[in-house]
Amino acid sequence: MLINFDNGGQFVRKKTYAIVILVLKMLSIGGIFSEKPVYMCDSEIYCRGPILEAVHRLHIYPDSKDYVDMPLKFSPNETLDAFNITFPDKENITKEALQNFIDEYFHPPSRAYEINKLWLQLCKEVNSSVALYPDRYSMLYVPYPFIIPGGRFREFYNWDTYWIELGLLYSGMYNTTKHIIKNFSYLVERYGLVPNGGRTYYLSRSHPPMFIPMVYRFYQEKRDQRQFVLSLLPSLEKELRFWINNRSTNYRLDDSRTLPVFHYDTRTNVPRPESYFEDVATAINKTESEKPLLYKNIAAAAETGWDFTSRFFEDKLRLSSAVTQRIWPVDLNAYMCQNYFMLSELFKMTGNQKKAAIYEEEYEKMRSLMMTLFYNETVGSWFDYDSQIGQHNTNFYTSNLMPLYANCYTFVEDKMYEKTMKYFENSGADNYPNGIPVSLLKTGQQWDLPNMFPNLNHMIIEGFERTGHVGLKQLALKIADELLRDIYLLYQNTSSMYEKYNVEAPQRAGGGGEYDVQVGFGWTNGVVLDLLRQYGDRLFYNGTSTLTTTTLAPRPSSGVFSVSVGDLRLKT
Repeated sequence: MLINFDNGGQFVRKKTYAIVILVLKMLSIGGIFSEKPVYMCDSEIYCRGPILEAVHRLHIYPDSKDYVDMPLKFSPNETLDAFNITFPDKENITKEALQNFIDEYFHPPSRAYEINKLWLQLCKEVNSSVALYPDRYSMLYVPYPFIIPGGRFREFYNWDTYWIELGLLYSGMYNTTKHIIKNFSYLVERYGLVPNGGRTYYLSRSHPPMFIPMVYRFYQEKRDQRQFVLSLLPSLEKELRFWINNRSTNYRLDDSRTLPVFHYDTRTNVPRPESYFEDVATAINKTESEKPLLYKNIAAAAETGWDFTSRFFEDKLRLSSAVTQRIWPVDLNAYMCQNYFMLSELFKMTGNQKKAAIYEEEYEKMRSLMMTLFYNETVGSWFDYDSQIGQHNTNFYTSNLMPLYANCYTFVEDKMYEKTMKYFENSGADNYPNGIPVSLLKTGQQWDLPNMFPNLNHMIIEGFERTGHVGLKQLALKIADELLRDIYLLYQNTSSMYEKYNVEAPQRAGGGGEYDVQVGFGWTNGVVLDLLRQYGDRLFYNGTSTLTTTTLAPRPSSGVFSVSVGDLRLKT
């Protein structure tokens, strides 16, 4: 029987819901998997164990993430012992009894933080008790305050933080930015990567690699921070090595030379703790031998930052057909290309010409790869490559244009830019009045039509602007104007900034996927502020000559359009 979801990610048919509950009731991960399970972390509270299974089997919370974000009141051993004593018969636990147990032994999800209300109340600091008793929390300890996206995302996220940083830099919050960068360096030194987010259950995967661009942008703003940047270079190289050692393979050219190509992946082969119920539902029609591979591909898809999208599905309408591991994404390879370039520049600026030359050579290899493997000269665009079938995915996705953002291509003539502009205009992606949709496929997934994500639009705008081509620069201004106008008008009506927006219904938030649309929202705030910095004096609204943070219109004092300037002050 097929599983159907509505746009909110909930089950359409009660019968299907009952089947998923039955599967969860029968589920004992260690006993049914056809291969040895590889978990997201070692915690018997947050990543595996009887409490986790019972919570999701009984579907205690509508959002699977709620339970795994709850801190413990007691040690893990005390909690597990109490659970086993309270529920000797695991098959007949009632929902009410389990809820009472959770209330007695767990804190609500937000207790691990001390909240600083500046910068849209999104600044948080990990409570010192997380450092003292790490096994009582799914929260990862970091020593400095940080900015979260908002909504259900109660912890920092890897690539979200890049756009948050842009907003902080616009606001003159340099010390806050420095603290966030130091947190990422701390994570790399402790865990060997910047994880997907600030939870133990995210340690098995990363996110699109934006740590090096964060440091690079900071140094562009603060050239007096040379010593600070010097101190970060070992962490930047270590994070780069994570991707080289764990997320790359070789692509053989016709002349037998090989070039490195990057892809998303993960070691884990079980349901994600933060989306346990949803993953089990997705795999319900798979055989036991097929489920581990599907779970790996779902977790790898979460590493892309696009969770979820038809880009990584064999059947564009079905998450259960995810084949993320075999897709070579054009955007990831563009980001890695950019990272090589930026690392080379950072070493140049700090005086190490030898290291600079090494990374510049890798940058040139990646530029060659982008044109050899991903670029279609006839069409004038880049496309993801399916390594198993040896074909491009020629559907439109915003990711197709990321080589322009990363400056990872070898165009030498204006006619090449004009071909790319023609591809973009003919694709239909520019036919919407309020930004560029993620894709032109309507699948019910949040990273597809009709959703528009401000961070991806920001990259397209920057990519077009960086070309220096007159037509593409005009397109960049047009998209920025439409994007800011839509975000602002919805903000006027709701006093909220959203994670995503609907291109088919202007001035409406987006939808679809595993969870409801989230407000806050970190990367949207950063995108708006950075675009106002770039284009504010060229935008018009309601008869005013400029669209800026001070001339838009009266608005609530807590909003992004009146963001406080100055560094966050921590509670003492």
